[in-house]
Amino acid sequence: MSSSGGPSIRPAPLAARSKVFSIALRCTTGEAAGVRVNYVGPMCRLLGYLGKSVPLGALVSAPAHSLLLQSWKARELVSATVNADGWGAGLWVEGDPVPCLYASTLPIWADANLPHLGRALRSGCQLAAVRSATDPLTVAHANTQPFAAGPLAFVHNGYVGRFREAVRRRLCAALSDDRFAGIRGTTDSEHLFALILDELDRRGGPAGPEVLFEAAAAAVARVGAWAVEAGGQAHFALVIADGGSLVAIRTATAAEPPSLYLLPEPGPIAPGVIVASEPLDGDPRWQRIPASHGVIVSRGAAPRVVALP
Repeated sequence: MSSSGGPSIRPAPLAARSKVFSIALRCTTGEAAGVRVNYVGPMCRLLGYLGKSVPLGALVSAPAHSLLLQSWKARELVSATVNADGWGAGLWVEGDPVPCLYASTLPIWADANLPHLGRALRSGCQLAAVRSATDPLTVAHANTQPFAAGPLAFVHNGYVGRFREAVRRRLCAALSDDRFAGIRGTTDSEHLFALILDELDRRGGPAGPEVLFEAAAAAVARVGAWAVEAGGQAHFALVIADGGSLVAIRTATAAEPPSLYLLPEPGPIAPGVIVASEPLDGDPRWQRIPASHGVIVSRGAAPRVVALP
């Protein structure tokens, strides 16, 4: 903590190549509150935005069914009661291609920084997520989304079955040394992001939203197959962005995918495109992204809903 009691600012690990605004605070998990369950499926809530610059609070806390409200009153949460194990946001500021990250292990409703950050931080590309940890012992800044590397940031709601027992070892063995070294936490989500980055490297690096979508879809397919081979399931609702484009994927193996919705046009919430775990308001234009499909969003173009390869 800083001497003033506000958030301390520290550099991200070199491999992450992102700016992280973090606060070292301990949270009370759902287990301590008597609501922890044995998770077997998706639990977090997330959103992504691409459009004209808006305050962070316009997306995270202001809407009628905001991410803040979804943290304790979600409508389509499958395997948890609340998302009390931290929250985070990623924003791209003008003139800087590397996203700035904020992470807290506090429940979002208990973070005194939220009202101030919600007013002060503005961006035309944003990601945010509230977390319900699969394992309460993993509540830590290193495990709090978004994850970032270079110009990219990533959020994932889902679950990879048999991850610790079998999938993680296969995934790590498939990574390049650089991408393996960049992993700082223990979550299946961060490992999935590392594999997406590896798939991008094989394609020559970030080269537009189509390549980003192709790499993400390939990584998801590999992880899903490994989970099935190990006798588990895999659930994926993810968003990855680079400041000028955004892609999302909704799919699962041997199960119903996590909820994921698209608001394809500017509306009362914000002048841009929104992807979210649940509709943020009652706008009738919200549409559920079909299973085994994704969304590709670029500035100046209408979002495209496309089937996974």
